[in-house]
Amino acid sequence: MDKYREKLRNLKVVDTATACEMKPEPVVFNRGRAEPQNEIAIAGVITGLKVAKSKRSGEMYAQAFLEDTVGKIELIAFPASYEKLAEKLRIDVPVIVRGSLRGEEDSAPKLSISSIQALEDVKIKLPDALRIKVPLHSSDAELLNKLKTLFLNAPGSGRVMLRLEEPETFQVDLEPEGVMVAADVLFIENVEALVGRGGVQII
Repeated sequence: MDKYREKLRNLKVVDTATACEMKPEPVVFNRGRAEPQNEIAIAGVITGLKVAKSKRSGEMYAQAFLEDTVGKIELIAFPASYEKLAEKLRIDVPVIVRGSLRGEEDSAPKLSISSIQALEDVKIKLPDALRIKVPLHSSDAELLNKLKTLFLNAPGSGRVMLRLEEPETFQVDLEPEGVMVAADVLFIENVEALVGRGGVQII
């Protein structure tokens, strides 16, 4: 999992400890079938897979655990999902599992699986463009040079707009020619460390 640490920072995932603290949403039934509510995504490795036959319907379902660096959560693939995900449940590499939480108030929730994807195959969608607020009153005389260094060290396909501003006095938008960046979470954090929290706006 350490190999994917930076990748996971760019994905909307929660860890198993957080998921186990979350309160499951009420199950909504549509035409007799349970509809997923408020799906979450968790990254980890599937372990302890058990496949069984439902006594009620005679269909196959599966139970397993998803383990990450902080703990584990129980997974359940109901018959409709198991039919689609049987092969993917056997993946022995880090995966992202999406699903909705199920469970009683007095027990740890389980994740009812809707999809499984190998973490290696997950593509990160980075912003196409972003605006950076540059405070002209900054005490850092090297601010623009430091930003330029960050831009050069993160080549990509995202356009960069600079908003030079003096609060309540002056503001102008510039688009530096030929500057394209890969605006992942680390890049945005590094930029905001220079210009201030909230100084990067995805557009």
